[in-house]
Amino acid sequence: MKHWMKRKIPIVLTLLLFFGAFGPATVVSEAAGGVRTTIPTFKVTLNGTVIQNDYSQYPLIVYKDITYFPMTYFDCRFLSVETNWLGSQKGLFIDKSEVRGAYTPYTQANKNNRTNTAALVTFPVTINGKSINNNKEPYPLLNFRNVTYFPMTWRFCVDELGWEYSYDSKNGLVIQSSDRAVTTYSELPEKKGTQGFRDQVTFDGDNAYYMDTKGRIIRMPMSKLSGRKASPGDGAVMYQVPDNFYSQNVCVPVFYERNGRQYLWFNTGGGVMGSRYRVEMNTEAFTVKQAGQSEYFDFGDGNVFEFWTGGAPAAANLTWKSEAGDEKKIGDPKYIYGWDWTADEYSNGGSGTDSLYYDGDHFVYTLAFDMTGRWENNSEYFSHRNGVVRIDLRDNQTEMLSPKEYRVSGFEEENGILYYSAGETVYMIDTKTGVQEVYSQSGRAFDEIAVLGGVVYGVCGKDETKEVSDAVLYRVGRDGSIGPVWDVQRWTAMAVKTDRAGGAKYLVITCKDGAGAPYHLVVLDESGRTVLKNSDVVIADNTAVKNGRIYYFNHTTNRPCSAEL
Repeated sequence: MKHWMKRKIPIVLTLLLFFGAFGPATVVSEAAGGVRTTIPTFKVTLNGTVIQNDYSQYPLIVYKDITYFPMTYFDCRFLSVETNWLGSQKGLFIDKSEVRGAYTPYTQANKNNRTNTAALVTFPVTINGKSINNNKEPYPLLNFRNVTYFPMTWRFCVDELGWEYSYDSKNGLVIQSSDRAVTTYSELPEKKGTQGFRDQVTFDGDNAYYMDTKGRIIRMPMSKLSGRKASPGDGAVMYQVPDNFYSQNVCVPVFYERNGRQYLWFNTGGGVMGSRYRVEMNTEAFTVKQAGQSEYFDFGDGNVFEFWTGGAPAAANLTWKSEAGDEKKIGDPKYIYGWDWTADEYSNGGSGTDSLYYDGDHFVYTLAFDMTGRWENNSEYFSHRNGVVRIDLRDNQTEMLSPKEYRVSGFEEENGILYYSAGETVYMIDTKTGVQEVYSQSGRAFDEIAVLGGVVYGVCGKDETKEVSDAVLYRVGRDGSIGPVWDVQRWTAMAVKTDRAGGAKYLVITCKDGAGAPYHLVVLDESGRTVLKNSDVVIADNTAVKNGRIYYFNHTTNRPCSAEL
């Protein structure tokens, strides 16, 4: 049992921010009022990670027999601290936070000297709302390598920031900022680098799946990545991704989830003559479920639906394979199904979507566009809009449900209720009763939506910018209220994830990457409460939740990570 004694501790931590936010770079010497510092020779462990100083760009330093520890943008978040620079008059604000992030070291090629020179900081500093007089501090803030080092005594470390720390000759300085710190695992052996816009890594809570340098999909147990360096022999080869005969390079795989199943998807050949493979993943074996150019929907009860999304798209493209083994075309043959299709006098076309829902009984819901008059290019064809349809499997009756004057590009389902955005209104359809009603008149036309706990979250572009990638995620209330949540990266902004053990659902949000972004990963629970926010750059689709813990691949450190939710 630890016995904490409130006494003077001869070990002090440091918070670090880039000095570039505070003013021009300075060169300091002892003759010019600088102070001599040294590199510590004892061991320092932060949240279970041993800090290496020799080649650190911002190493620990010792001044007046006190240890100063650097925290950059990533280090602050690693230790659950947020900082804000408000200019030379107001200065630096440091606050305890619930933010969490993986340890991200700053390294350099040259080995650090054992002695260096730092300068005293002259701007104001505030910690948790309390002003600090640097001139009267026994261990003042320092500037080293154009960054600000802030000394943390017992008063700051324990009383203000709530950290636990200890020091002894055997273990050195040990800091634990939170019992919910991010866990960083060892590197994935022989992992192939990123291709396209996705990294070839996904998780199921017990294993990481990734493509190695030979084009093989490897299942690596998380236990083999914890506390040790993993070797290629620790994993199991699950599938060999073939070479693309069109480009002579290995096909680029994409991992995704649909209807509670994990899939591996890749395309061979070109966009028109090639084939798309969908491989179902599980821990024992991978199974090829489809090869072709169709979207594939398996609902686990023997019913499978496919709609053609390859070259030469046309109407009557929806197929149903029933649990009895029968296969037939369904839906009114005048529609093209599953596409986000548009047409006007100048052009017409679209792309396939993942919008298809089967109620387990008689009805299928998907997107459709009336192709009547397509080849004549007449005004009737141009007046059509993509919308949500319901198909009765008993008599093949097809009913357009969404307003005909607005285009619908997709829908989301939760607990048997479909949600979609049309114009500046969000609608909901209860598939159990067939009743459709307005969810909210938000005044925003959303490009994509997600639903969690009966609440809609929508993404649309920023009003003040024309940048395609700039977008804002909004929380949309039933009463028409709308509030911005985060700046996000359009088209890859969010994914709803279900705990593979407990069943709870979470919304994983990937915020817009860029210098100064406060968070990159945010997770909400079904009540809308933020249960995780950190600085790690991830792909929302490739995360997994199990036993209340999220698993993800951190693109900043190039390693798997996990965090308690």
